[in-house]
Amino acid sequence: MKYEKLAEYSNTRFRRITGVKRATFDKRVEILRKGYAEKPRRRGRTPKLSIEDLLLATLEYLREHRTYTYAHITASYGIAESNIYRGSKCANSLLPKKRSKNPPLSKQEHKDNRKISKKSIFIEHAICFVKRFRILSERYRNRRHRFALRFSLIAGICNFDRFA
Repeated sequence: MKYEKLAEYSNTRFRRITGVKRATFDKRVEILRKGYAEKPRRRGRTPKLSIEDLLLATLEYLREHRTYTYAHITASYGIAESNIYRGSKCANSLLPKKRSKNPPLSKQEHKDNRKISKKSIFIEHAICFVKRFRILSERYRNRRHRFALRFSLIAGICNFDRFA
């Protein structure tokens, strides 16, 4: 599904399809625009997908990881698998870089990792809070069809505790 069609949807339907709020999606698009602006421009064709469509395809792949492959996504967007792979790799560049023995991280990469870590710590704290209820940290031994309900209740408790 292209972003032009998705932009017409309400905020709740947008979130149900993409998995993120519209404001979060717009922030990610701005981050990607800045990243593409800093990236040196090479010769060649202009990309078929806009930045919004590229991010949308990446979110679609990440949400449906078990059932979708790059082949499914490329069929719906009409481009090659390698384009989606490169695009999703670029969209996931918000992860910190790992050090290696040869060569170690530069000072700029250390600074970038610190900025990323300052943002991601809030997410990790939320996951830790949910894991205290042991629904994610241990094997779930109850009825499977009630897992979603119980997890939603626990997430609601966590959100109420954190934001109320």
